[in-house]
This record gives sequence, structure tokens and C-alpha cells, in this order.
Amino acid sequence: MTAGTITVDELKQQNELLENQNKLLKNRNELLDKSLKKQNHLVKGNFLKDNQGHESSIRLMSFFALITAIIFGSLSLINAHKPSNTNNNSSSSDVNMTFIFLVAAFVPKALQKFAEIKGETEQTKENKV
Repeated sequence: MTAGTITVDELKQQNELLENQNKLLKNRNELLDKSLKKQNHLVKGNFLKDNQGHESSIRLMSFFALITAIIFGSLSLINAHKPSNTNNNSSSSDVNMTFIFLVAAFVPKALQKFAEIKGETEQTKENKV
């Protein structure tokens, strides 16, 4: 082989490499399209819908509980810095209320997921039998 000449085998290898790169780029583009569709789905305000597209009351309740926890937390921080606040019970009750609403925001959705997973595993056991 002299300088500047390419053999048929080298051309075949380069062609295979280019085909593999094209496949990888195609797969990457498909994954990017899927992730963009998911992001667009969330941006459109569909975060209160479940995977099947039905309105989810648990998600709505969790959202309201989270907003309420943020409001109680903010109010308790504002109330804690007031010089007239000499009663420590009010600040501890504010913290307790914030914690209760945070728990109310996240626990029901977690329990629902556990129940769904348990239901799916029971269905697969029944299908195997």
C-alpha cells in the first residue's frame, strides 16, 4: 500500500463504522425525542394526571399539602423572628404543623406506589399459575 491509496477492505471498514455511527445517532435521537415528549407532557400541566391520563386526586391532594407545608413553614419562620414571640409552644406547634403537612404531601403517593407494585406482583403470580 502506498501513501494516499485506500484498499477495498479499508473502505468496507470505514463504511461499517459510519453505519454503526448512524445507528447510534438514530438511537440517541429517538431517546431524546422520547425525553422531550415527557418533558412537554409535564410542562403542559399534566403533572396532576396519572400514567393513563386520568386525573389523580392523590396528586392534587399532595400538591395542596406541599403548598400548605411551604406556607406554614414560611409563617413559622416569620413568626420565630418577631421579638414579641416569647411563647416557645407556638414555634414548636408551627414546626409540627409543617411536618404534618409535609408527611401528608408525600406519604399517600408513596403508599399508592407500593400498593400498585404489590398488585402487579400478585397479578403476575396469578398469571403464572
